[in-house]
Amino acid sequence: MVRKKSDNRVSFSRRNLLRLLGVGAAGALIPDVSQAAPGLPQPRRVDAIIVGAGMAGLAAARTLRRSGKKIVVVEALDRVGGRVKAGMLAGHTIDLGGMWVGPSQTRLLDLLREYHIATMRQYLISKGIVDFAGRRVTPDGEEFGFDAETQADYDRMLAKLNALVERVPPNSPWTAPNADELDDITLEQWLRENVHNETLLRMMSAEVRGTLTAEPWQVSLLYFLFYCRSGNSFEELAKYDNGAQMYIVPGSTHQVSAAIGKELGDSLVLEAPVSSISQDSAGVTVVSEKGTWQSAHTIVALPLPLSSRIRYQPPLPP
Repeated sequence: MVRKKSDNRVSFSRRNLLRLLGVGAAGALIPDVSQAAPGLPQPRRVDAIIVGAGMAGLAAARTLRRSGKKIVVVEALDRVGGRVKAGMLAGHTIDLGGMWVGPSQTRLLDLLREYHIATMRQYLISKGIVDFAGRRVTPDGEEFGFDAETQADYDRMLAKLNALVERVPPNSPWTAPNADELDDITLEQWLRENVHNETLLRMMSAEVRGTLTAEPWQVSLLYFLFYCRSGNSFEELAKYDNGAQMYIVPGSTHQVSAAIGKELGDSLVLEAPVSSISQDSAGVTVVSEKGTWQSAHTIVALPLPLSSRIRYQPPLPP
């Protein structure tokens, strides 16, 4: 399958965009700082530095610290958790970020049990309301309420998608058969070539927005297949009953992040955005507004748009 040259949205390749974000934009916006910031003490030495206190950074820090390593976690915000965030509504603590957990998310379930945090089954009994493309239906539970033709098209699409998903190794998606070709087209292109039902195309676009917070034309087919494979299948990621949205956490999923943050204690440094990361034969130096640290290893546990704001020396490859 060939990228459509007439589609302006994909003519500028994702690789070029990463090159701009990772090297050009970051280099233009962040001053060159590779030593301790003016007025700050000399670098402190640790075994490992973790940049970012979202769930990935917290999990890495917890594992390293429990293995006896001296670590520091440097976080730009005034809280831990990243995209897992709690809020208040009518006197009740609710989730403002990631909130569900399902049977395939075994590591999160293990953390909930370890920290004695309860879960509750997502309520699904009775009718649902699906208002889509000018048509409102009230199917049972979490069904879409498709007509017979759309349901048949959906089943055919799912069979094709599942066949591709099964071929992607979850721990090394780049080794999948035809990985380069799969990464060189967008999910939207694949859907347009394999789905000819407009209702189904709109539904898939809505599902992708809700799951990935991105448009189908912004996501490579390989990444989407890997994402589905990491959660077993597209259906399991989209479902509530025996799916990724099976349980909620009364009092907020953020309790997990808070518990890990408390365990990390003074290894956690908040409100300390990292400005530069430099690497040489002596190791890695991380500079923030609250201090400078040196280590043999650094884990950058940030989403791409945030990690690209850091200046790297030497520059990272795209």
